[in-house]
Amino acid sequence: MPAPPDVVVSGINSGPNLGSDLLYSGTVAAAMEAAFMDIPAIAVSAKQDKRFVYETAAHYIGELLGKLKDAPRTARGLININVPALKKDEVKGAKLAELGLRLYKDSFDKRSDPNGRDYYWLSGHAIEDSESTSSDVYAVNQGYISVTPVVFNMTDFALFDKLAQWI
Repeated sequence: MPAPPDVVVSGINSGPNLGSDLLYSGTVAAAMEAAFMDIPAIAVSAKQDKRFVYETAAHYIGELLGKLKDAPRTARGLININVPALKKDEVKGAKLAELGLRLYKDSFDKRSDPNGRDYYWLSGHAIEDSESTSSDVYAVNQGYISVTPVVFNMTDFALFDKLAQWI
């Protein structure tokens, strides 16, 4: 590539990357790689259900790219966007949101590959019953597009100095 891209858009991921899902997301990891190289980056994911449509997410990203072209950004940060499974005229709008916490009731399904070898598929469902109203999880569940600025550094600075005496 002769020059770096103006922006990297990773996605549209089929399924949300809300809250703590970011730690497991290839979509967010791809955007973070661009951010590490100081290239503006956006990770886009869309919630699934029977009415899932990519058009809503694609439409919103098209609008957002125009608006964010000259917006301030954090060096080596990205914007994580999650779109509800709604048609674009059903979306209530967009909200800045903090990362929520998603907990899961996991289960593992035993399956067989085409060669007859067994493997296990992680499944289950998210438990979203006590989510903060300022979170991305809440926003998407209420029909809003969540927009969350994200940085890589997950250091717990509140605990950093307290641990110094133990090391």
